[in-house]
Amino acid sequence: MTATGASTPGRGRRILFIDLLAPEPDRHASSVRAAQLLALLTAWGWRVDFLPTAQPASHRAAQVLAELGVALLPCQPEGALGGFLAAILPRYDLLYVAWTPSARRVLSVLEQSARPPLLFDTHDVNHRREFRQARLNGNARTLKRALRTKEAELATIKAASATLAITDSDRDFLRALVPSARLYTVEMWAEPYALERRPDPATLLFIGNMGAPHNHDSVLFLANEIMPLLRQRCPGVRLLVAGQSPHEEVLAVAAPDLEVLGWVPDLDPLLARASLLVAPLRFGSGLKGKMLQAMAAGLPIVASSIAAEGMPLHDGRDVLLADDAAAVAAAIARLLANPAEGLRLSAAARQTLLSHYGRERIAAQFAAALAAVL
Repeated sequence: MTATGASTPGRGRRILFIDLLAPEPDRHASSVRAAQLLALLTAWGWRVDFLPTAQPASHRAAQVLAELGVALLPCQPEGALGGFLAAILPRYDLLYVAWTPSARRVLSVLEQSARPPLLFDTHDVNHRREFRQARLNGNARTLKRALRTKEAELATIKAASATLAITDSDRDFLRALVPSARLYTVEMWAEPYALERRPDPATLLFIGNMGAPHNHDSVLFLANEIMPLLRQRCPGVRLLVAGQSPHEEVLAVAAPDLEVLGWVPDLDPLLARASLLVAPLRFGSGLKGKMLQAMAAGLPIVASSIAAEGMPLHDGRDVLLADDAAAVAAAIARLLANPAEGLRLSAAARQTLLSHYGRERIAAQFAAALAAVL
């Protein structure tokens, strides 16, 4: 099977693509992944219908789907999804469902219905992310949610014809829990591009959807524990925070040297002026879009081990890795004092991007998973 999909069994076949939200790739990394897979499917001749389960598609998301050649189905109200799916499923050759909450809802209403083969896309290991959050904050409610998510996630993997993981690390973690599962790694692609970078002195950038708890926590970690150390070590340091849906707690940490920008439709000007990307995630799972974006733009990165998890990155070669506040501050100060080292790291990270995250490689991964299901 070729990476271009020439022998992918798609021509004339129909797929129902179910996700929490219709894709808006300029707002969150999960939408980038969805848009990439949808683009491959339509290029391979699949007829694709998209069904959002959490809320109706925005005008922008509907435009994105139309541009991809994907038909948008109406989001169904509570209680109506089962009847709607039972009526339309016979027309499809494959059912794709993304995220555990969507899969849980779909499977609960399909128990008594015949359905085509199911391809489950985890996006990340949902319960692993939640367990890590519970371990960090000691919240009993978060732990209970993680236990419920684990039960639903593993049940879905067992019910699916095949399951997609977004990194080999996630795949191996799930395989240890469900040895009988058919698991395939399908990552995201990103391509280096020419960006004229003129970094402002000592300007740090954090990007991420603030509605995601791990990004919310990272900003508070930066504001409350890392920036106080940097103000002492790096006079004039400045942090820019970009991402939609900042909560009041995030807005409250804004300061003259810490700017909370909210959603920024075009990140290139920020990527061009920033000295480096900081990604001190303390919990999470999966492949981090912010890491790929910085690598593509040629931005040096200081990241936590969780932010870089599942990526073929090495401390001191492609990135600087640090987890506690003092280590993160020291790594940032090191790069700010030595721009040449940052250039070396970003050049190596671009080479890693080229060798591991090209479109053809990810297309071949997805094609192999489809072939196995069909």
